[in-house]
Amino acid sequence: MALPSKLKGFNLFQNGENFVGKVAEITLPKLTRKMEDWQGGGMSGPIKVDFGNEGIQMEWTAGGFMKSVLQQYGITQHDGVLLRFAGGYQAEDSTSVDAIEIVIKGRHSEIDPGTAKAKEDTAFKVTTVASYYKLSINGENIIEIDFVNMIERINGNDILATLRTAIGLNTMSTKQSAATATDLPESQVQDDPNTLTLDTPLVRGNQTIERVTLHKPKSGELRGVSLSDLVNLDVVALSKVLPRISTPTLTEADVANIDPADLVQLGGIFAGFLMPKAVKSKLGYQTE
Repeated sequence: MALPSKLKGFNLFQNGENFVGKVAEITLPKLTRKMEDWQGGGMSGPIKVDFGNEGIQMEWTAGGFMKSVLQQYGITQHDGVLLRFAGGYQAEDSTSVDAIEIVIKGRHSEIDPGTAKAKEDTAFKVTTVASYYKLSINGENIIEIDFVNMIERINGNDILATLRTAIGLNTMSTKQSAATATDLPESQVQDDPNTLTLDTPLVRGNQTIERVTLHKPKSGELRGVSLSDLVNLDVVALSKVLPRISTPTLTEADVANIDPADLVQLGGIFAGFLMPKAVKSKLGYQTE
């Protein structure tokens, strides 16, 4: 008989900032399908029609005022705040610990500083709504949901790939927009130094990826990647880095299957993000 794996410890990070010792409680995001009844003529009862996901949010409580959280209030980007929950779960019949990680990108929709009462404890409550969600167990990606880019990967299976193809999104420019490749001038794609047109298009099930765009890593996006990985930038290192900064989002399997010549060029784009502007200018990189 196997015993359940129970939470033994957790931590929370915001944009890479470590909140160790500050957060008392977290309500982890609930995943809910948006379903409506349908009963057509000749049917003896209704079925549920799946219309995607309900909204995703994380609620959490800190022990007191959090300046860095307040500074993020009203941020305009839909994915401007990155929260990372790291939990250690262990069963009483095992010595091993499961690492459960939940990453969301969104923004704070509600900040409740609580009440002020003499000689009583304080609570600082935050609700963070998400446009991106990823759940991994022991480093294995189990669920990834990206509302804006219409991506749902469940246990490695991209369940919306055929739907994206049907509406013309799988051939889109990898700029984060709703425009298809035919909506953007080819010169605009070619002029973007962070966009690579692959010599060998990457085939992922029914999806063909012809271009990949990398963005400069935000604070916290490379957490867990070692300095030696950033220096070496071998295939193993790039399989850790590229899924975090690529559009469309590359998986570790994609990185392993990508043409070596294309992988070298993607590595070069990423290396450019790490260089000081003065060095980039001397080497001929386009600087901001």
